[in-house]
Amino acid sequence: MGDYDHDGHQDLALSTAGEESGAMLLRRGPFTADSSSTTSLVQGYQFSAPRAVTTGDFDGDGRDDLAVTYDGMETAGTHVLSKTSGGWKSIWTTGDHGSALVAGDLNGDQATDLAIGLVQANPDADSTLCEDRLGGAVAMFLGKPGTTLGGIATCATQSSRAVGGTAEAEDNFGASLAVADVDRGGHDELFVGVSQEGAGTQAKAGSWYSLTILQDGTPVGSPRTQNTERVPGTAEAGDRFGGAVASGDYNGDNYLDIAVGAPGENAGSGGVWDFPSREEGEPLPILSVTPGSLGLRGAVEFGGTISR
Repeated sequence: MGDYDHDGHQDLALSTAGEESGAMLLRRGPFTADSSSTTSLVQGYQFSAPRAVTTGDFDGDGRDDLAVTYDGMETAGTHVLSKTSGGWKSIWTTGDHGSALVAGDLNGDQATDLAIGLVQANPDADSTLCEDRLGGAVAMFLGKPGTTLGGIATCATQSSRAVGGTAEAEDNFGASLAVADVDRGGHDELFVGVSQEGAGTQAKAGSWYSLTILQDGTPVGSPRTQNTERVPGTAEAGDRFGGAVASGDYNGDNYLDIAVGAPGENAGSGGVWDFPSREEGEPLPILSVTPGSLGLRGAVEFGGTISR
């Protein structure tokens, strides 16, 4: 969602994917009972399709832009699209692409940054930002006032010097992402799902990271699993804790919280954990919600997708 045409109403950007092509479409707001459901083309992708989208003011003009990461048989990349009076235009692009996108002010300089999760290199490109992608990587393109993502470009992996954990093949570090200023410190933290991380001898138990990004782009943080203190439950093989992450004020106290999905919990029935935030005082209890606790029967992979 975003006000892409700058008319004061929220619009809906949605992706389509076919056998040989895909596209980004726009349905203009406002959304009322009698509003038109007509869509218009934003961008077509031949032999490719969008994989993730996000919204942010990437060029600092006070207006919403649309970021899209896409891949397919012949083309791949990530670009930022801006709506003008003459149509949509690309204002930034990279050959790197991934499975998740988020926008936020990660280093506190008041410019919008872009993070690409589980980043991959364009096979036709001569170089890539994240050469070390064992276990997954998150590419971060930091903004700079007066430019479009013109700041530092850097990577976060489990091999980064200030990031805890050990990078292992197929961990899926960065397969899901979220951002939120949970401590009201003036910059967003980056939350990274690692859905296939092992916990001890439990394969694919899953974990998630809370990362602080320093001014120079250095990521700092450590993982949480179901074996971490105060977290309800026990890490078990196949839980895929961290399969989805999202942020929002879920308890209505005006602090952003973090929701973490574990679609493999309870033999594939699934579950969601709410990590509430507060500025000071004793930590609030972490809440675990499963289909069983909600009285839902036959649920499959509950928590596989979470949105704010």
